Amino acid sequence: MAWGGEPTRLFSEHAPLAGELQYTEYDGAATLRVDGHTFDITLEKRGKSRLRRCRFPPLRVNFKREQLPDTVFAGQNKLKLVTHCSNSDERQGNLAAEYLIYRLYNHLTDESFRVRWIDIDYVKNGRSSTHGAFFIEHKRSLAARLDAQILETARVAREDLDPLAATRIALFAYMVGNTDYSLERGPSPDECCHNVVPLQRADKVLPVPYDFDSTGVVDPDYAQPVAQLGIRSVRQRLYRGYCMHDAELEQVKAQFAAGGNTMSRLMENLQQLPERKRSKVQRYLGRFFEELPELSVNCR
Repeated sequence: MAWGGEPTRLFSEHAPLAGELQYTEYDGAATLRVDGHTFDITLEKRGKSRLRRCRFPPLRVNFKREQLPDTVFAGQNKLKLVTHCSNSDERQGNLAAEYLIYRLYNHLTDESFRVRWIDIDYVKNGRSSTHGAFFIEHKRSLAARLDAQILETARVAREDLDPLAATRIALFAYMVGNTDYSLERGPSPDECCHNVVPLQRADKVLPVPYDFDSTGVVDPDYAQPVAQLGIRSVRQRLYRGYCMHDAELEQVKAQFAAGGNTMSRLMENLQQLPERKRSKVQRYLGRFFEELPELSVNCR
């Protein structure tokens, strides 16, 4: 696949990493060992809904730049680390399913966040446990790779959105059962958008989605759609695309249809996905591809 720019070393391949994280608290100094290198890092709890719901919080890892040259983390600074919510959540394969969603979107477009899986041996006060996690490309790296600028705005006008990108997000969200996003506004009146980073490229706003835990593909116990949407479960699909982009919908549908076999192979080959979860995801996505040729959606 051709990319709009060169990714950093960490995100240039998908082979899983393995490492050890020694820490005392979720916020504070820690030590990360990966690929024969030792990094003195600072951890920071992050997130909103997951921070409230999860026994193990999502983290931000702050590296020291002088320790990074000639390592897998060269070119990084601060990175989000998506972690397991709980032991049962991880056994169910929810974290791997979310990682899969990022990878599926990577296949469809370079206008997407890169991710890298890592198996971490967490060591706290002499006790250790191993869990999967994955790093997410920083939004500044994403913007540089796409030759765009991060847009700081309170709201994005619908007519300013890149129509092809907006339609692709809407159909992808329909595919994976995602309604927990907004391309136009955020949860607070002074910040846009919700689970989407708006980038300015030329005269259009390029939206890039992230945070896919509350989707039908992942289907965690805590996920509930907002009541205003009129659906009872995140497994129930709802198209949230815009009528003004109907001209792009057939083009995007054709792209999804052409990529269906490759996306299926990505799912089948993802070793981190437990077999029971894989079967559940296959059935869910399979229904989407069965209806795709004749898909008729209600736009907004």
